[in-house]
Amino acid sequence: MLIQDDIFGEAPKVIERGNAGPTLLPQVTAIVGSLSGGIDGFAALIHGLNAVKAAGIDITTIPVVLWHACLSKMDWVDEAHDYTDEVLGRQHTALGLGVRSSWQTVYHLSGGETKTGFPSAEMQQLHCVRDGDVYYGPMESDDPAVMPDLLSLADVYRKGNPPTSGMRYCTKFMKTAGFQWWLRRNKSMLGPLPLVIRGERKAESYQREARLEEWGWALGTKQWDAAVWLPCIDWKFHQSAQLVYDTGGVAAIHPCYFWQSSLNEEDTLAAMLDPNHDERGRPRCSCVVCIFSNLKHIMIAQSKVPYIVDPHLDRARGFETKWGKTWKQNQAMPLALN
Repeated sequence: MLIQDDIFGEAPKVIERGNAGPTLLPQVTAIVGSLSGGIDGFAALIHGLNAVKAAGIDITTIPVVLWHACLSKMDWVDEAHDYTDEVLGRQHTALGLGVRSSWQTVYHLSGGETKTGFPSAEMQQLHCVRDGDVYYGPMESDDPAVMPDLLSLADVYRKGNPPTSGMRYCTKFMKTAGFQWWLRRNKSMLGPLPLVIRGERKAESYQREARLEEWGWALGTKQWDAAVWLPCIDWKFHQSAQLVYDTGGVAAIHPCYFWQSSLNEEDTLAAMLDPNHDERGRPRCSCVVCIFSNLKHIMIAQSKVPYIVDPHLDRARGFETKWGKTWKQNQAMPLALN
């Protein structure tokens, strides 16, 4: 299993470093691709791996980890399929190297209260959903104090306050916290200078355009750390889509892009690859009822795959009824079709 609890063991040698940047590429000792199943993350990993190879690193001789933060019940799943896990498998096959590693961050109430009046909570565990070829599946719990996904976190820990554009605790708690925990406990395997490759792009939104930086550090510590690189930060969506399509064909593209489009599959693909298509307002590969998703895209997906979308809408509307608040800012969830 790709987790080594060596927090009290001997840490790898710390390199001399200043600002993260391309001069670090020849020193990379491991590569961790942060993947959601979406186009941007996979394109960034492909492009980043090519750059590391060009810097003189034989990427077949260092650890390459395809790391995924499992969203559990918030993801594109039904009773028979975990569609995100399946597309990540096809992306792995198209890439032809590396090992898959999928994790679910689970929280529980710790019995206290924060200064702002919310119940105190802490990470209960980082549950292994997939370790290489072995799929364990997401953790579920009937314990009301356990929060295995975002909606339960908003319900129990945040007392009915969903994430907003100004307070994106979904990313902080369900992705970043677990990933940093995993990084720290895999120092021995990752070596002195691991490189984390992520797929964010400035063109995705005005907010990202203002805050994103191409290089940084994962932990921000003075000791061991991992460099973070956004190699496609200045790309447009059609560039990422073209690279993914050229590498793995339609099979490497998450079906949620097609489910959220009013076009047929052929025309949806053509729109993805069209350099003149409007950059913003495209369907997202994220939680089915992501607070940033366009409600129109959710309803289109509902019309095409109601057996996937309806359970998400039922949960979101149950949250809205309980707390008297909308899950998406100022937009109530539509009713389930079935």
